[in-house]
Amino acid sequence: MAQRPTDPPQRFSVGDWHASNNSQYQSAELEHMRAERARDEHERLRRETDERRARTQADVSTKLGQRINDVQFWHEEIGRKQNQVQEHIGMASETLDRLKSALRDTALPLETTVRCLANRERRRGIDLVHDNVQIELLKERDTIQGCASMLQRTIEQVTEQLRLLRKSAYNLDKDMADKNLALGIDHHCATREEGTIGHYRLAEQALVDSKSVAPPAWEGFTDTNLVTAESQCLTYAKLNGVSNDVLNQCCADILTSRKETNQAFERRIEETQEARDKLQDHFEKVSDEMIAVGDDITSIQQAIQAKIPALQLSQYRTAQRGERPNIELVRDPVHYRLISEAAELDDSIRQLQDAYAKAVKHYEALSARGVALKEDMETKDITLQIDRGECMDMREQMPDLWTGQ
Repeated sequence: MAQRPTDPPQRFSVGDWHASNNSQYQSAELEHMRAERARDEHERLRRETDERRARTQADVSTKLGQRINDVQFWHEEIGRKQNQVQEHIGMASETLDRLKSALRDTALPLETTVRCLANRERRRGIDLVHDNVQIELLKERDTIQGCASMLQRTIEQVTEQLRLLRKSAYNLDKDMADKNLALGIDHHCATREEGTIGHYRLAEQALVDSKSVAPPAWEGFTDTNLVTAESQCLTYAKLNGVSNDVLNQCCADILTSRKETNQAFERRIEETQEARDKLQDHFEKVSDEMIAVGDDITSIQQAIQAKIPALQLSQYRTAQRGERPNIELVRDPVHYRLISEAAELDDSIRQLQDAYAKAVKHYEALSARGVALKEDMETKDITLQIDRGECMDMREQMPDLWTGQ
């Protein structure tokens, strides 16, 4: 294949040649000047960036130090408040234990009082009276029940306050743990130097965490925890005073009621024993009188029996003298005296029979009175057995209550 002929090279003049050389010189000089200015600018930029880096790192270190100081400050505040809250939790637990123990201590006195009331319902007859002992027992029962209710309400209040204290302790512990972790991270960052962490670059989108908070919110969070904890401690301090007052008041009220009830029992036992002794005295007098009346009845019976033969003899003589014959049947003094004798004997027997009937009535009345006295003494014995042998025995065995704080 035939080749196309090429065009001859362009020809330049000497002027073109010099012009081209001058242009190259000027361009080179211009590029040299530009490069020199760029090098100067780069040197200045390197110094400025180095200085900026140094200032920034110094500022970061300063701010890290300040931040560490701020966190340590709140760390110490939390630590002090933790100790205070834990101390109050311990005291609240002790108070709760004391209140629960006091509530348990009311069970036996209440049971004893109720049993005394039930036992006294077994009294009989006239002794089943609504006396001062009964009044004091009812008051004692109401006092113990009222104290138990008051202790239960106080237990509920202390339990709730203990829960709030523990909640504050939990919040403080969590805040302390977070600050410990934050201090560790900031201390680690503060001690790192260039070239000690290898190649590391934070992703652009992670420069600002959406969950992060501003410093005022951070301070406010811890301050709220501290203020809340302080408030709960103050609330418990007031409640502790109330609890002590409740314990002291309940103890005093129950002991006072117990003392007054015991005194009422002692007075009533003394009155019942005195009445029983008087009944015994009267029973002995009645018994002695019954013996005397019995002897009197026997004597009257003997007197009646002694007069019947005399009456029979008088009547026999009168009848025999009525058999005298004819003119001998004279109403002589003997006749009249026999008639009067018989009348006298008959009247004597009648009077003795009336006396016998009265004596028997007296004897029966005395016997009935003796039975009544004996029944009343048995009633008093039952009352004394209940009040002294059962109720006071139970009451004397009751343990001491909790002591006032």
